[in-house]
Amino acid sequence: MLSQHGSRCCDGGSRFPLYYWVWEYLFPQPYENLWLRLLCTASVFVMAFRHHYSNRLKKYLPLYYLLAMGLCLPYFFFFMMLMNDWSDIWVLSFMSSIFIHILLVHDTRMMFLQAIFCVILASITAYFVKGPELNFEEHNAYLPIFAFTYVFGNLFYFRNQSEHEAKVSIAKSFGAGIAHEMRNPLSVLLSSFEVIRSIVPSSHSSYRNSHHLNAQEIQILNDLIEDSMKVIWTGNETIDLLLTSIDQNRVSTSTFCKHRAKKVIENAVDSFGYKNASEKRLVSLEIDSDFEYLGSDTLLKYVIYNLLKNAFRHRGTGKFKITISSKKTANGWSVLVKRYWARN
Repeated sequence: MLSQHGSRCCDGGSRFPLYYWVWEYLFPQPYENLWLRLLCTASVFVMAFRHHYSNRLKKYLPLYYLLAMGLCLPYFFFFMMLMNDWSDIWVLSFMSSIFIHILLVHDTRMMFLQAIFCVILASITAYFVKGPELNFEEHNAYLPIFAFTYVFGNLFYFRNQSEHEAKVSIAKSFGAGIAHEMRNPLSVLLSSFEVIRSIVPSSHSSYRNSHHLNAQEIQILNDLIEDSMKVIWTGNETIDLLLTSIDQNRVSTSTFCKHRAKKVIENAVDSFGYKNASEKRLVSLEIDSDFEYLGSDTLLKYVIYNLLKNAFRHRGTGKFKITISSKKTANGWSVLVKRYWARN
């Protein structure tokens, strides 16, 4: 809390002397107190040097922060409002201080306790300064408005804070999803480059200026290039699909067209990032009846990717197989993905 609002509080603390000139000379008010304003400024500027304090003193900074905020916001503005006979300027100023108080003190219970205590203390101080002339009863109608502002201002702040935290959580999940989904394609590319390195001579080789590739090596290189291009294409699809999962408005039905389900599913199974060849042998296609569907081939591939990823992630220690089949129902065609434990 201190690291987030410390510089803002110090900037706000410098405004206390400035507004003394505003309300004393530019727009004169019945009551002003330069010494109280300087006290508020000094209490805030103590936090400007918080990074230079010893660890022993830093332990008390959160408590000091609450005391300083109580002095500079509810206490100061309520006291000045009472001393100026509830003038419109100071009623509005106190309302403004409520919103600032909500923003700077995140703990709801502490904020309400602080507000109640400081308002009572400001009333007692104003009574001792002004005496029986303190006009309080005639303006009690303002108190429910102030309470309403505190309660609902805090509720709206809490809602916005929750939405912000939800967005941050989504962003973290999004980043983790990209990291996880891109790990397998990058591993495949790395393996391809290692094979290419074993075929192509290095710069320190004795025949680096003249080297002939045989037909088999050329075929291997072409296959690696083709596989690498497929991996890069799959990686781009993965990024698009992750973006789609974050923002559903990105899914446009205008791009939907007819696809053959068997071809799309076969492509998804072949292009999935298996850790090794043995994993790929665990997946079998049993699509005897092909069918057409209207939609996105990329989204269907993403569904197959997710199901395969979850199946391998929670595989356990036993042996299992994954079958992908199609079935015609009364409502149309269905794609069935089933994992079952294989018998020894």
